[in-house]
Amino acid sequence: MVTATPNPNLIAFVGDMDTNLDAFTHTATLAADSGIGTIIQTGNIGLHHPDDLHHLQAILNDHHPDVDYRFIDGNHDNLDLLDPDAPTATPLTRNITYMPRGTREQIAGTQMLFLGGASSVDRRWRGRGLTWWPAENITTAQADRAIASATDPNQPPVDILVTHDTTTQVFDILAATSDHAAVRTGDTTDQTNRHHLTRVRDAAAPRAHVHGHHHTRFAAPVDQTMTIALNVHHHDGSVAVLDTTDWSWRWLSTSHDNHEGLYGHSATPPSPSSAATFTPVFAWQDIVLDDPLCSLDDYPGSTSDTGPLAPRTIWSVTAHRMTLQKIRGESTRFTVDQLRRAEQYIDAAAQAQQPGGHPIPGITEPADYLKRWISDHDINTLATHLLDPREWFDAFHRLSPIVRIWGTEEIRLWAAHAARRTGR
Repeated sequence: MVTATPNPNLIAFVGDMDTNLDAFTHTATLAADSGIGTIIQTGNIGLHHPDDLHHLQAILNDHHPDVDYRFIDGNHDNLDLLDPDAPTATPLTRNITYMPRGTREQIAGTQMLFLGGASSVDRRWRGRGLTWWPAENITTAQADRAIASATDPNQPPVDILVTHDTTTQVFDILAATSDHAAVRTGDTTDQTNRHHLTRVRDAAAPRAHVHGHHHTRFAAPVDQTMTIALNVHHHDGSVAVLDTTDWSWRWLSTSHDNHEGLYGHSATPPSPSSAATFTPVFAWQDIVLDDPLCSLDDYPGSTSDTGPLAPRTIWSVTAHRMTLQKIRGESTRFTVDQLRRAEQYIDAAAQAQQPGGHPIPGITEPADYLKRWISDHDINTLATHLLDPREWFDAFHRLSPIVRIWGTEEIRLWAAHAARRTGR
């Protein structure tokens, strides 16, 4: 029973279902109760038999009859029932539409590019045509078709890339902490799929990239693209909700105790009165950092990337942190009062370092840059220059008012912490 009017600006992205009928029911119900009008399922919906579609549509009829439900293929979906090379979206039921590889469409006001497919690391133990299908992997032609669609000059830019597997860079991050991802590290077929996805991501330059497959919750900018990895069904982090009006992301809590499969005989749908619980995707205020084992102040100033806090690492984590702040919509612009105080502080600091009031190019030029970046609200460039410990940036460090007006010390700790964790 729908308890909220569907909001056309809300999109729920759902992770792996793995033939779990209860998970499908639960997420559809929560979406309906939350007024979510569109669901994008990122593969492994659990499509094995033609009758499965009738079961899934029957659930939507009962729990969310007005939803626009899209899905891509994962490595556990029956590709004998789907055509990954179809040129356009494939409606399968009244509500459910399959998005073939390399297709794109405007959904809920956003331009989405779809590219399903992934490798089954356990394929040698699966039955061909029963639980494993050779067409599961992404082909070069499919990746090229996605790139051509993404870069079509007659089309608007891609907002969201939806895939089942992920890029090489994101996989390396996930594999460092996720056993489910780590077991795929040496699989050459997996590596090829990730290479294709990296090419597509780089060409499309989407605002966000959402994927499943690795059963791991993750959200952070990677190579200038906001990346959201979805957890497997019944775990928090398996559903992320986007509000396209302000581009805010939230996790939709899906935890419940029933884990019956699609063919289980005791799956019990959740109560229609079950309350949806949202948490911010970027809950930075809840993060507690350990004391860093290395300090930015002790960096030797080398230009090589071999040091404990290489400039590349500092730039990367700083840019990521700034991008997260932007996406979250907090602390991304200075107030008029902050701008005025910052300019006064910079001018005073510059004058103090110029004996006799004579301009010194090594001071006046950085001061002018700082004031411009602050007045332009260019947080990324500003923080990058302030965090780089090399000698050339000392003038920025001496002139900066940023600690007083924006809290860079928090960023310094976060950068040191991230560098220690990555071993750089």
